[in-house]
Amino acid sequence: MEIRTFISITMTNEIKTTLSKMQTELKKAEADVKWVAPQGMHLTLKFLGNIMIGQLESVCQMVLEATSNFNHFQLSLSSVGGFPNLSNPKIIWVGVDKGKEECIQLSKQIDDNLNRLGFPVETKEFFPHLTLGRVKSPRGRNELLKLIAELKTKSFGQMSVTKVEVMGSQLTPKGSIYTTLRELELIKN
Repeated sequence: MEIRTFISITMTNEIKTTLSKMQTELKKAEADVKWVAPQGMHLTLKFLGNIMIGQLESVCQMVLEATSNFNHFQLSLSSVGGFPNLSNPKIIWVGVDKGKEECIQLSKQIDDNLNRLGFPVETKEFFPHLTLGRVKSPRGRNELLKLIAELKTKSFGQMSVTKVEVMGSQLTPKGSIYTTLRELELIKN
């Protein structure tokens, strides 16, 4: 049996609430965007795709080894942007301000460790962000971009990162359902 798996940092309820309010503002554009459900908001450090259930323990061990050298750190969210760019976005995201370097280093260490199990190393540079929504068509894009411009430099909260999670993801017509498979604590400073 297989399970769709990724490694992430889950946001606090306070941050999820703040981002949900921001999504409500952006929805006023009536753009053709599939918005991410606030309860599922997370920062993906590494996406593995479908893995065999039998691989899960080895994956968790490699992630544990990767996180064992990392202290708790502060993470703050600010700036709204888009991939591949904000003038024609396919993805609307919120970026990491404080804690960005720590996220990059943590992702790289996890990537390197999981490579020892045969998972390919990421070829694209890691950019820490939370996906807010996926743009489906150009409908309402200009209005959406105006609203994003008003939020571009706003702060969306901060939190202490004390753990990473190995997550399972089940795709459904209403969106992904996430399940925590394992929590791995970072060391205290």
